[in-house]
Amino acid sequence: MVKDVADNSASAPCAGNAAVASERQRRYTEGMENAAIQIVSDEAGEPTAVIVPIELWREIESERETAYLLKSETMKQRLLAARQRQDGLSLEAVVEKLRI
Repeated sequence: MVKDVADNSASAPCAGNAAVASERQRRYTEGMENAAIQIVSDEAGEPTAVIVPIELWREIESERETAYLLKSETMKQRLLAARQRQDGLSLEAVVEKLRI
């Protein structure tokens, strides 16, 4: 069964207790009310997968990459220092310097 969280429609009848399934889906999608998320459930109504819009997926991947990089204290310090830097080159200056 695939349930579209945005409009609460399902592509197949829900097996098991509908109230319990709705509560599970509410928990899994809490804070994502505006995203077109679909939850894939097994015959017992247990969530087994999620289908998300590509933009949301990219955001999730970006957050995971940032979390991974911040695990290393050295990388964390490098990222924080880069964030504070103000002496970078503009795109125009780089294009001129590289003659592209």
